[in-house]
Amino acid sequence: MFAPTLRLIFLLYFFSTNMNYVYSYGHKFDQASKAIRLDLIKRFQKLGINVTPDQWFVLELLHDNSKGMTQNDIVKLTNKDAPTISRIVDLLCKKDFTERKPFRGDKRKHKIVLSDQGLHVVLKAQQEILSSYQTGWSELNDDDLNHLNRIVSKIVDNYESDEVVDFHNR
Repeated sequence: MFAPTLRLIFLLYFFSTNMNYVYSYGHKFDQASKAIRLDLIKRFQKLGINVTPDQWFVLELLHDNSKGMTQNDIVKLTNKDAPTISRIVDLLCKKDFTERKPFRGDKRKHKIVLSDQGLHVVLKAQQEILSSYQTGWSELNDDDLNHLNRIVSKIVDNYESDEVVDFHNR
């Protein structure tokens, strides 16, 4: 009985401080991310394309880098960890959307390239992806998008810096 009381006191304190706005913005970012992912999934299903948004992002990167990329390059550009990218690439290879090609000079490394079937999938889905983003961004003007980009970039920078943000003393 003592522990639940302490938990309740903590929760009441947490939600009564000026952290409410931080929590609600974090919640809004999460809602937006989920809405985008769900919309993309529905569009992929409508097109009969069996990929997830994370797999799509890798396909798109490979399309933009037609000479191929190492898994390490993909890790850096996606901000995902190496095991996650390895699983995504494995799945894309099993679906015949990508291929592993030997890397010149290093037999341990491979370049990941888009297969012909993967290229077909990308070309088939591109317009639908563009429509998805146009739907989500439809009521945002250039100033809104610039502010959003600036704010999100600052949030990312804050997390990547060694500084600790003290929200209670704002």
